[in-house]
Amino acid sequence: MSMTFETREACDADRIVEALARVVVDDGALGAEGETPSDFEARVTTMKADVAAQLDEAKKMYEERARTGGAPRRLTLREMDRKMSFRDVANAVRADAGAFNWYLVRGDANGASEVFNAGGGSLDEMKKSLASDEVFFGLLRMGFGRGAFRRVKHIFIHWSGADVNPLKRGQHNANEEAIRKLVGPVNLSHFATEMDEMNLNDLLDKVKTKVVLDGEAIDDVEDLFSLESYMVSCEDDAEAMKREFPDAIREGDGEEDEQEPTFEEALESVRDKSQPYNWMLCTL
Repeated sequence: MSMTFETREACDADRIVEALARVVVDDGALGAEGETPSDFEARVTTMKADVAAQLDEAKKMYEERARTGGAPRRLTLREMDRKMSFRDVANAVRADAGAFNWYLVRGDANGASEVFNAGGGSLDEMKKSLASDEVFFGLLRMGFGRGAFRRVKHIFIHWSGADVNPLKRGQHNANEEAIRKLVGPVNLSHFATEMDEMNLNDLLDKVKTKVVLDGEAIDDVEDLFSLESYMVSCEDDAEAMKREFPDAIREGDGEEDEQEPTFEEALESVRDKSQPYNWMLCTL
């Protein structure tokens, strides 16, 4: 079910529940033919009570998380107590699936010999390692779907922060060609100097455009490379991280609850009945 609101006042919980009640009847999930207005009102009242119960349960879950120190989180390579060579990390991201789906190298000479950071939290997690006064190059694996229907696109990332010293920027940017050879073939490239240029929707649009230009799956590109398909793939990567690096899953330190969740974390929580979030808003 989808609803569109043009004013804040129109976005009312009672209206949403009543609309949902009608859709449920139309879908044949509840209600029988010949339902009276009083029957409908009783069912709406029950649904509103269920919503109130969900809110109460969500509040209890958050209180419990705060008491026990926050929600589990994935560690990046820099946060793990382990060392990995550039080749091992690069091969992991280059694979069609697995725990790591991104890595970054510095723009200086060390960029050709060691990984600055890597992880399995995709774009949102990669962005946390970027700095406005640094130049980084990296590889981002974007998966879509799962199983036999999974498709993978590798994106070369060039980050040149807005606050980088001009001399340093020139020296580091000059290493791009050498690092591209190190990274290997990619499906497309993305350059950014500001954090808002590292936007998931923009990358998804670039992937779709490239797919069309390459003549791949033109008829159903919107479905094959949709946000939902991408999120399914992110869930599989998260499971791979748990299997391959169980020590990378840590309980929160209490500070996590003060931060906003990533897009992936929020969407996963809304879809999972055992998690506290039951709504989210996204900007385009």
